[in-house]
This record gives sequence, C-alpha cells and structure tokens, in this order.
Amino acid sequence: MDLVLICRDGRADSFISNLLLAMEAREAGQQVAVLLSGEALAALTDGVFRWARQLTSDDVRLKMAGVAASLGIPVAGSGVSRIVDTKQVIAEAQKAGVSLIACYPWPELLEVADRLPDGVVKADAASVLAMLSEAKTIIGSL
Repeated sequence: MDLVLICRDGRADSFISNLLLAMEAREAGQQVAVLLSGEALAALTDGVFRWARQLTSDDVRLKMAGVAASLGIPVAGSGVSRIVDTKQVIAEAQKAGVSLIACYPWPELLEVADRLPDGVVKADAASVLAMLSEAKTIIGSL
C-alpha cells in the first residue's frame, strides 16, 4: 500500500477531502486505501453526513457547489438546494479503485458489520496493523 488516509469523523467536508485526494493518488498510480473509523463509519453506514458549521450557510454551500461543478466534483440538487454530493464522491472513489476499509473495532462497536455499504471491506485488527505497518505514507489519526 502506498498511501493510507485515515478518516475518523462523519463530516461531509472530511470525506470529500480524503476521497478526492485518494482519487488523485490512484490516478497517479498509487495503491490507496481510506481507513474509516468511528463517526466516519457511522456516517457512511447510515448515509448521513454533516457539514462543518462554517460550511452550512446558503452562501457558502452554493459557492462550494458552483466551484465543485466547475472542477468536475459531483453536485446534488438544483437551484438554491445545490450541494456537493458526498455519496456520489464516495461512489466515484470506489470506481477509481480507492479501497474503503472499515477499521477494527468499529464495525462491531457500531453493530454495522452485517450492513456495510457495497465495496466497504471489514478489516480485523491484524489486517489493519499489517496495512499500517506496510504503508509508505499514512495521513490522519485514529
């Protein structure tokens, strides 16, 4: 594994940053995984992503959606309800070959091991430790 990005919070802005960077790394030929723990795994499993408070005003949200669309980043909704589409960014990352890994012990703690989204791999402690010890670069913290 060349790069492991650790995503631990359930904010849309964090998911988008991690996944867009992971896709860029994949495009550059790197082997990339996003390790999901705690709140991030809960958000992904439940499909509810919150935004940082500073990013929730209509002005900021619409500005982000407009710029995102011009950069080719998926946008959901129309008119004044436009927003960067976190779920579509996740789907595009998976399609690009970014591995999404549910970090031990969170699937068990959250009782979501049997309903992980398609393409999300549940990893046990040994697998996570092996991936982290073999990765060339790790960004983030658990």
